[in-house]
Amino acid sequence: MIVYCELELRLPMARSLKDKRSILKSLSQKLDNKFNIALAEMDSNDLWKTSLLGIVSVSSSRAQLESTINRVIDFVDDFSGVMLVNYTLDYY
Repeated sequence: MIVYCELELRLPMARSLKDKRSILKSLSQKLDNKFNIALAEMDSNDLWKTSLLGIVSVSSSRAQLESTINRVIDFVDDFSGVMLVNYTLDYY
């Protein structure tokens, strides 16, 4: 099974695209170290206060995917400098 998650983020501390990249790079590295996921910025590349991240994870068990993606969402929601506005989940 595969889970695809889109996270809509606000970055209130970002004052420039450089700040945005720094915040997202830190978030990305911490997510890579903590979870077995792939992640990419999907939209809003040129807007420095918003971001749309796409996250994918693969497992043989839906329960494992649900557990992983819920921990990812909680981690992002608690991450300093990032506000989680909305998210969507799709399972394949």
